[in-house]
Amino acid sequence: MSTTELKIRIELILDGVDTRQIIEPVTGIAALSHALQSEFLTQLASVAELSASHAYALLLTYAPALNAMSTSEHSYWLETIKQALSEQKFEHAEILINGYGDFVSNLDKTTVQLSEVAELLEKLISTISQDTLTIGHLDISSKQQAYTDGKQLYLPASISSFDNYADNFSLYKVITFQLLGQLQCESLLAIKPLQSGIADHGNDFLQQFSFIETVRINHYLKYTFPGVWRKIVDIHKKLAVENYPESLFEGDEKTTVFNTLAIMEQSDFASFSSDSLPYQGDFSPEKLILNQVENSENQSVLMNLMNNNIDAGEDALTEDKLADRISIKHNANAEALANLPDKHQDIWEQLNETVAQHQQEAEKRREEESNKRVYYYPEWDTSLNQYRQDWCRVEEIAISDNENATHALDKTDLRFSEYKIKKTLDMIINTQRFIRYQSDGDEIDIDAWVEAKSNKTKHADDFQNVYVRNNKNSRSVAIMFAVDISGSTAGWKNEIIQQSTWLLSRTLSKLDDQFAIYAFSGSGREQCDIYPVKEFKEKYSPTIKQRIANLSAKQYTRMGAAIRHLSKILNQAEAKTKILFVLTDGRPDDIDSYRGHYGVEDTRRAFNEAKALYLNPFVLTFDQACIDYLPHMLGKNRYRLISDIAMLPVQISTIYKQLTT
Repeated sequence: MSTTELKIRIELILDGVDTRQIIEPVTGIAALSHALQSEFLTQLASVAELSASHAYALLLTYAPALNAMSTSEHSYWLETIKQALSEQKFEHAEILINGYGDFVSNLDKTTVQLSEVAELLEKLISTISQDTLTIGHLDISSKQQAYTDGKQLYLPASISSFDNYADNFSLYKVITFQLLGQLQCESLLAIKPLQSGIADHGNDFLQQFSFIETVRINHYLKYTFPGVWRKIVDIHKKLAVENYPESLFEGDEKTTVFNTLAIMEQSDFASFSSDSLPYQGDFSPEKLILNQVENSENQSVLMNLMNNNIDAGEDALTEDKLADRISIKHNANAEALANLPDKHQDIWEQLNETVAQHQQEAEKRREEESNKRVYYYPEWDTSLNQYRQDWCRVEEIAISDNENATHALDKTDLRFSEYKIKKTLDMIINTQRFIRYQSDGDEIDIDAWVEAKSNKTKHADDFQNVYVRNNKNSRSVAIMFAVDISGSTAGWKNEIIQQSTWLLSRTLSKLDDQFAIYAFSGSGREQCDIYPVKEFKEKYSPTIKQRIANLSAKQYTRMGAAIRHLSKILNQAEAKTKILFVLTDGRPDDIDSYRGHYGVEDTRRAFNEAKALYLNPFVLTFDQACIDYLPHMLGKNRYRLISDIAMLPVQISTIYKQLTT
């Protein structure tokens, strides 16, 4: 955003501030990236809601504070300011704003801020969990324990239990695995017995249940994730956790929450420690009830259906009763079904019918996926701050093999480009096959021998490294070319894309690297089309050339769905280095709300998911405005802008060499 636009937006937020007095700070903010400017306006608005005068002070110090701090320190600084304002500690907030330098110097460097590790933890979650879970922040001043609502894991804003950074980060990891354990070990099934126990025995019952259930989850982690269990043992030693009952569930391969309840019934409360474990989550019923164990988007609809079917004056089926029925479904409390009141039996049957219908639809969808190469992927809704599950329908569509369309690839002026690409890739081939200037090897290195012979001050050492050795360490590379064929690539752009793709695939076929080419476009979330040009298992042939020649501009660019699908394919390739190479002419866009900030954030998430799979995404673009969104979507050094599209063929080969050597 320009300085003028920023001044207007700031004036709207601060309601009449004289922008003539703030030229210098606004100029500093105008120098930031578009993403950082947007973040500044968001933070300024949130502070202005608490105090307009403090928001004005923040405007003056925001940019210099950002330069003086790391990203995580800056985020923590802002959160601390807002927390002070919310508690009406206005003087303290003013000190924080104006004394940002002191804030940094006094900051404990051993403390881990959640803002700086949240992305790493989300990547960790995505690699071990089938569910799409994100990280949520607990309030800085909150004394709450970590908990999960089934969609997010809510973790403390910072951890400083140890005197070193690594141990505090390990504690974050253990807490994360504990919350995942609540979901995977189905702690939710104990809601009704837990409520009854708290009603009869008070908070002591909840405290003891939380302790024993945490031990049970540790038992699960011990055999499922041994590395996490070692971290837990290390935490016990360093924090002097005493009387930990490690053998409590020993010998039980599989346990349920009812094992925990059975121990509660058989044991005296005093037989266990009354202290919480340092990584223990919140097991209170109001938190457990939030966990969505039914993977259905219609759960709230079912709830309303059941409540609306009860006669006036009768008790509604509350969430704890729904939890009972979930436990019935898991065969954990079968007696409750027989004891259901007659007036609720018909509602239970309707619920079962709806669940059965949902299962049939899921089965139909799986059959469609297997037979028609149709797939469903989630999409990140930035306004809701969560994923929309199975939101985008992706279909692979075969490309015509019409031989008459190859005339655009048979031009004589492509020979120079082909020569340049071949020369670039020959350097990779030579590097791959031979190692020169060796002290011993399979044959004489003629170039090295001539250099040694022509040296005027001949030394014996000059003739030591004159051999060529075959490279036994062959490359292990798989690259996925994702080609944007949206409507904006029509005409001469499409022709150059065809030529570049053909020249590259023809010359790459001489390397041992695995490569695949897929094009993508579509219209709306129900029509995200993928066009396989060359699959990994295929070899280059005239058929591939015919498919490339038949590539034509289609419709829109719902990039997130395409990235997720192609990342899935690339991840299945067996190679040490896996590269997702995206060729596009603009920002993510579609006919619905996907354009703008929504599309950029979803695509950013998709690229982060690819990175979590240890894929290396890279974008080559023609869009001159890419600086506004690509650094935010990908990060530094993961994209390149082509100013002259005619040089696309040579640019692709040059970048390919840089990425794979």
